[in-house]
Amino acid sequence: MGSLDLSSSEASVTSEFWSTLPIAPDRQVVRNILGALTSRIAQVHDVPAPHGFFESASSEEWATACALIPSAQCTADLLGATLEVLLSPEERRAHGAHFTPPHVADVVVGLAFDELDLRSRPAPPLVWDPASGGGAFLLAAARQLDEIGRWTRKEIVSRMYASDVDPVALEVSGAALSLWSGSTTQPFTHRGDTLLDVAAAWPASYDVVVGNPPFLSQLRSGTSRDEARRQKLREVFEDVAAGYVDDSGLFLVLALTRLEADGIAALVLPDSILAARDSRSVRKAADELAEFRALWIDSCQSFDAAVDVVAPVFAKRGKPDDTHQGPGKTSVIFGSSPPVQLLRPGPSTWSPLLAGAQGVPVVATSSALRLDLKASVTAGFRQHFYGLSGAIRESQEIADPNELRLVTSGAIEPLRLLWGGRPVRFAGSKWSAPVVDLDLIEDGAVRTWFEARSVPKLLLATQTRVLEAVVDPVGVLLPSVPVLSLEPYDSDDLWLLAAAVSSPFASAWMATRNAGSGMSQGTFRVRSRELSGLPLPENQDAWFAGARHAQDAHEASSAGDDAAYVASMRALGGSMTGAYGVVSPESALWWWGRLRMPEGFAAEAY
Repeated sequence: MGSLDLSSSEASVTSEFWSTLPIAPDRQVVRNILGALTSRIAQVHDVPAPHGFFESASSEEWATACALIPSAQCTADLLGATLEVLLSPEERRAHGAHFTPPHVADVVVGLAFDELDLRSRPAPPLVWDPASGGGAFLLAAARQLDEIGRWTRKEIVSRMYASDVDPVALEVSGAALSLWSGSTTQPFTHRGDTLLDVAAAWPASYDVVVGNPPFLSQLRSGTSRDEARRQKLREVFEDVAAGYVDDSGLFLVLALTRLEADGIAALVLPDSILAARDSRSVRKAADELAEFRALWIDSCQSFDAAVDVVAPVFAKRGKPDDTHQGPGKTSVIFGSSPPVQLLRPGPSTWSPLLAGAQGVPVVATSSALRLDLKASVTAGFRQHFYGLSGAIRESQEIADPNELRLVTSGAIEPLRLLWGGRPVRFAGSKWSAPVVDLDLIEDGAVRTWFEARSVPKLLLATQTRVLEAVVDPVGVLLPSVPVLSLEPYDSDDLWLLAAAVSSPFASAWMATRNAGSGMSQGTFRVRSRELSGLPLPENQDAWFAGARHAQDAHEASSAGDDAAYVASMRALGGSMTGAYGVVSPESALWWWGRLRMPEGFAAEAY
């Protein structure tokens, strides 16, 4: 079932109808529109209008508008799609209410059902959506159970449960399933904060839990919890709810606790769940409760929330003390591509699954030498960002070697510093060549911190497709938060470290650990702690050759010789692949294809 055509059951409607819908209507108008649409769908399919749903809503105006919708487009999915259109962008963001396209629900539900022996069951499985929205997942489940041909539609719907904080969304879920069943049979619905409010008369556990819980980032003021709710969640989820864990992660833990012994859960979640530091408690809890069976990765950003999403599929462990039988594998599906089998990850990070699906090569080394034995990695904080206010000016003479240059992430490319050659942004303003006057920094602690950075070092960007570092041999470059400062204990190691950090191995190693942590698909976040643990090469001769090539690339870039820069980077890749003892050229080819090249060199062969 996981291979269903992605275009199946897609709800669409004429643009003329969408254009007639009012912007941010009040709740009664919303119910009037949805009531008229429910009646239209019931009429088209010659089924009873759902009892109890929108019965108080009536509007001749909207009945006339809905009558113009072509019969072929009057599907049960249309109710949920219309409800999303009727919500204002502010409502969607505040409640994390981004409804699921039917084709996504079909794929995710199919992956969950693939893990169950449905044909041997005497009754349909109990299916719960803890954040039902417009009912897309329950409709997808109903359709796929109906394809088995063992139960009536009424029987299927009578085994379904929908929870949501929004009463109108619950009405939509109920109406959609009732219309689909062709009867007045309704799913069980419960309005409330699902994470805190348990429906007392409902089953204690379910065969399948599916859904798309709200994404409520705790780093944004509009979606962060207030203190009272934070405390209540800590009482229910204990340490799992600590820190800045997204509500969607708590929904995953809740789903796993409510599964039958052989139950399956599949939820759509932001891909940050795979790697985010604040989600580690969720990953640990999930690993203790269930087995990670499959992972679907959205390849085309299907949601208006501008968030890359994944859908992990978990099977409940039979006993609390069950452990993995061997390393095990997880089936990973990237968009509509065929699944690949990857080693099942531990709770520290699930990023290797995303990295493997995105083609990041697997790299390994027996070296016990780590970067933190050769250098320190320092990251600035908020005070170091805001403390520069009033101390920055444009350079009067770009060639002045005594000026302290402020380097932002946008000015960093692999062994290429673009300061002075490309406008950058800092603190909401655009700068051509920003420099810092340390004497004008008012906070003494901040001034001391920047003075300590005035040493030979590397500066690294922190949101990237490959590790990108520039070299500061004399100590005149200052890192703008969040740029990392890598400072060797011995300045003679500067170019060796530049070669190691800029190597294909280092990028593949970091991408495998942090895939999904970046702000866009294919990027990853570079954190000081992980960078400090980067293995260093064992082959000293090849490493020294790589260091020479790193210095050549730096000097060629500084001189504006793009051809020599590209040639030096190519040589660096070869030397450092050998330095790490990597036999296959796969990692170097992957790295080369992701490097940002000078203009006119993008198609340069490796």
